[in-house]
Formats: sequence, C-alpha cells, structure tokens
Amino acid sequence: MSFTDRAAWMLRCHTGWPRIDDLKRSSMQALQLPPSWEIQQDSDQERPVADLILVSDSGQRFAVVIESFEHVMLLTSSRGQRLLWRNSLPIFPSPLKMMEKLATRTRAAPVLWLPRARFGVFDVRTDTWPVMVVRGRAGLLEQVLYSSR
Repeated sequence: MSFTDRAAWMLRCHTGWPRIDDLKRSSMQALQLPPSWEIQQDSDQERPVADLILVSDSGQRFAVVIESFEHVMLLTSSRGQRLLWRNSLPIFPSPLKMMEKLATRTRAAPVLWLPRARFGVFDVRTDTWPVMVVRGRAGLLEQVLYSSR
C-alpha cells in the first residue's frame, strides 16, 4: 500500500466518511412521521443540500440536515451565537451559515439534526432564519417538528 493510499485510508477512518452515510440512512429510517406528512428529496444540483425536506399537514416546510457531531454546545456573546465543540473550539466551516443558505434556497425552516449528540434542543439566531438544532434521536426530532408546526 502506497503512502497516499494509507493516508486516504487513515483519513476515511478518522473522519467517518463511510459511516456518515450509514448514520444518515439509519436516522431517516428511524423517523416515524404521520402519513399526512410529505417527505421530499432535495435536488443535488444546488448546494447546500438538505438530507430531507419535510412538509407537515399544515403546509410548513422543514429542511433537515443530519450531521454526526456528538459534542456540540452553543456560545452566545456580544458578537452573536456560534456552535462550538466541547473543547470550546469553533466548528469550521460553520454549519449555521450553510443552514442559512439552505433555508433561503428551499424556503423551509432549517433544522440541524445531530442524532449522535446528547439530548437537547436550542434555537440559534442568524441574520435571516432561526436555525433549530436538535441533539438526540428520531423521537426528539419528531416531538420538535410536531410542536413547531
């Protein structure tokens, strides 16, 4: 195995490239939404891409992005709100900017779902859209979506 092959293998193992697809697939399968809700796929042609676009029975749209972050916290300061890793380092590139662009493009309420993270929900104020960050399994996401429609 060449050096570049080993480096690529180590990078895949460290970043979880193959596992993120499994996480997204299993998380989507765990969702139990009412039959009156519509699940749409986002087009792959425009970036950023939502993993799911959910349309409630009342017509409210949610653009859901699934990420594998486990230890995320919110920092509120005079300069605004930011998502940080548990060791207080900022997440770069910021998923909030991506969620803001996604919400503007899809005209849907942005939801950042972290199924591996510990239980908790918070809203992050951005310039244009409030981003809902849901830390927990599918049941918690379902509760949050039902209560916000």
